[in-house]
Amino acid sequence: MTEESIAIPAQEYYAKRVRYYLAERGRDEQVLANVPVYPAGMTQATFAKDVGGLLGSLAGSGSSEGMVIGRNAGRLIGAEANRAQGGGVVRADIKIPKRSMLVLTNERLLIFNIFRLGFFTGKPKKDAAVDIPLTEILWVSEPAVMSGGVTKLVRVDVCVRNRGFARVETPSAAAKKAVALAAEVSRRIESLNAPLV
Repeated sequence: MTEESIAIPAQEYYAKRVRYYLAERGRDEQVLANVPVYPAGMTQATFAKDVGGLLGSLAGSGSSEGMVIGRNAGRLIGAEANRAQGGGVVRADIKIPKRSMLVLTNERLLIFNIFRLGFFTGKPKKDAAVDIPLTEILWVSEPAVMSGGVTKLVRVDVCVRNRGFARVETPSAAAKKAVALAAEVSRRIESLNAPLV
């Protein structure tokens, strides 16, 4: 790890890696915003599984084997309870990695697997999981605030020409950024589709 990467704030940390990714592909684009996202429905499913695992570990805390068995049983029960309540990952046409970073540039919307952004190298290890030019986005839904267990979530759907839907959600900690990013994408799409005078 270099001294430079230690002092970089989170926003610039990701922007620097995305700029490298774009430059490597010969694209001269400006990184406008980024926000952490998950596939829609995943946060609630993960929460239910983790709470079930925690409660199971506590129930079986008499021995280490009991904790392991209790945790595994609790995770299964939590996941099943979430499914019974209609939870789970929402069907989407465009697949999104479990932990992702949604990045808006002046020409495209990129989604990176957060673990492939190159924590130690300063450059992404892989291509973006999803690369959508803004000219191909038909519309962006209004951000919807939903419950994800204990936390509130913001869900956004993006409709892409000839590819279907990308459905993402972000936890409440990044809700303002997600709403602002969705509004900026909508504004840019409208300006691209505006008739020339």
